[in-house]
Amino acid sequence: MKLSIVFAFAIIGFASFAFAEDFPEEFLGSWSVGKSENLDEYLSEKGYGWFTRQLVKAASITKTFTRAKESGRFTAKIETTKKDVEWINVPFNEYFEGDYVDGGKHKIKFYYENGALFEDHKPLDTSGEAKAELYKYEKDGTSTMIMYMTANGVTAKRWYNKN
Repeated sequence: MKLSIVFAFAIIGFASFAFAEDFPEEFLGSWSVGKSENLDEYLSEKGYGWFTRQLVKAASITKTFTRAKESGRFTAKIETTKKDVEWINVPFNEYFEGDYVDGGKHKIKFYYENGALFEDHKPLDTSGEAKAELYKYEKDGTSTMIMYMTANGVTAKRWYNKN
């Protein structure tokens, strides 16, 4: 009886490892922001003042996604002119906690659905200015990725070019 229980746990452990979702191949690599559309309107809708909007619009941003050695895990790095963040060996399609470029800690989840990559953020400190965000990424050819951000019905797009 004990042997069959151990065997059952071994099979469950192997199955969860073998069928872990991996970060989608088409989004792997390093991506630098190129052009933006409707970004000022989006940032204004989020409540940012003129000066902050100008800083965000002028910021250089590079996002890098790499697979980790362990199945179902990846590393994401966001490099900006203000602050860099890196989430090392985090699970794909599960929430994890990490620092974000706004200076706060977030619960973050990356997942893949209907050909798009999603990045879901929930700030841990709900008393501050940071609000929950859902970013959507779609591929446009082999060397361009489009990021969609929406606030109160106002959508901005940012085109990232593969480095």
